[in-house]
Amino acid sequence: MQIDLLYTFADKYGVALVHTQGRFTEDGKDLIEAAKEYGSFVGILVDYDAVGSEIPKAGRTTTSIIGINKETIRWVQQNGYEITLAEVEEEYIPSIRTEDPYLQRYRIELDSVAQKVGPEGLWKYIMFRIKLLAKADGLDYTNVIRKPGS
Repeated sequence: MQIDLLYTFADKYGVALVHTQGRFTEDGKDLIEAAKEYGSFVGILVDYDAVGSEIPKAGRTTTSIIGINKETIRWVQQNGYEITLAEVEEEYIPSIRTEDPYLQRYRIELDSVAQKVGPEGLWKYIMFRIKLLAKADGLDYTNVIRKPGS
């Protein structure tokens, strides 16, 4: 996904985005753990495919998944966007084994959803997930560090 599509929204809400291209480095794992120790919410934004379902397993500790799935499509539909599952799913052969029957044949990429609902629509879904997951973790997602001059 083109991370710069979401930069403006992330900056406005004090959300840090790190583009790992689907792989966690040791430094990336250190960053995740340091942010958690500081009390920050950390979530992983992934495509709905076999590789995306494996990415969170590479972390040192359990990390919330913000990524998209079929429920994402229902959420954006219910929130005013015209989109269907058929418009964003694509047939593929996964490069790794997966137990999920849907992912054995189809995937949904963040780019495909962003193309249909725009960056703002995708961001609204991301914020919905952040709020939901942070609340479940007992974290105050509104407690962000203010940028100088703001």
